Amino acid sequence: MQERVTDETETADNSMVRQIAARLRQAVDAKGGQSAISRLSGVPLSTLNGYLSGVDMKATNMVALAKACEVSVEWLATGNDPASSQSILPAPTEIAMFASINIDQLARAMLTARDQFAARGGNPTWREQAQVVSIIYDMITAQETGKIPGRS
Repeated sequence: MQERVTDETETADNSMVRQIAARLRQAVDAKGGQSAISRLSGVPLSTLNGYLSGVDMKATNMVALAKACEVSVEWLATGNDPASSQSILPAPTEIAMFASINIDQLARAMLTARDQFAARGGNPTWREQAQVVSIIYDMITAQETGKIPGRS
């Protein structure tokens, strides 16, 4: 009986570590990639790569990485945004309303925006990224409806 509890605990722990790794990947990608975050956080690149592949993270490194990525430690550890006490990731029902958008077109536009930020030597904040997505969304829907954004 003890073995089964241990197996279940290990499975739950592995799942949590994978979820943290996924959130870390999202934050690292949004802030300029692994090399940039390694430099900003002081966490060696090999250690960061281990965390991204599912190695359990030391608390001190989690704090440094969260700070470098401009996310909260709580979000990195749990997926909850302390400001709103809700998950930072949208619910599937919220994503469903965007199902009619051409995802490839949106992705190309977002990559172009990311490249423009990088060419200017900066990494956009989460707010700037949201503004870019909002502008791109307006432009794509305007193309689909024939309306010019900002005009009635």
